Amino acid sequence: MLDHKQITDDLRGLFRGRLHFDRLTRGLYSTDASPFQIEPQLVAVPEDAESVASLVRYCHEHAVSVTARGAGTGLSGESLNSGVALDLSVHFRKVLAVGADTVTVQAGAVLHQLNAELAKVGRRFAPDPASAAACTLGGMIATNASGGNAAHHHAGAFHGRARLEAADVREFGRQLIGLAAAEAAHIADFKREYRQRTEPGHHKQADP
Repeated sequence: MLDHKQITDDLRGLFRGRLHFDRLTRGLYSTDASPFQIEPQLVAVPEDAESVASLVRYCHEHAVSVTARGAGTGLSGESLNSGVALDLSVHFRKVLAVGADTVTVQAGAVLHQLNAELAKVGRRFAPDPASAAACTLGGMIATNASGGNAAHHHAGAFHGRARLEAADVREFGRQLIGLAAAEAAHIADFKREYRQRTEPGHHKQADP
């Protein structure tokens, strides 16, 4: 069990944001769009990347699990955790830059918000999950969200590249790029098998 006073004292001056230990807030974060319920011991709402790094480092040193949370739209309980629920949907909501072929967004930016910006230049972010009006880009990339057109446009991790500004968590970006490469290979295999199975003459009537 986390010691409320101890963690508050330890993070004073290092963490900017809100730390919620009350039962009501923890209850609100104990569910998402899945049928599961797991109540965290702490809900943290950081205001900047340095605070994220300080909290993750502290939890690592004290063997406390941390799960980043966006909109909580996942159907498999991805955002649930009995340790610390790290809410990135409150203060990390900006679309920072739109380039010719890339965009830079904060983890809590919403897909619908990003596509509204991209529409101004005739573009869009390809994955189209049903929760587009609420789901965050960080959550989409972390859970590899896709939508009904994944076979054509690939899933979230294929399009996303994470950049966490704190040096402590740069390794995550390298792991994510590796995941994207593996996903690209998987999608290529899927498309090849799909074409083979849908080619004329693939399904032949059995002789009587």
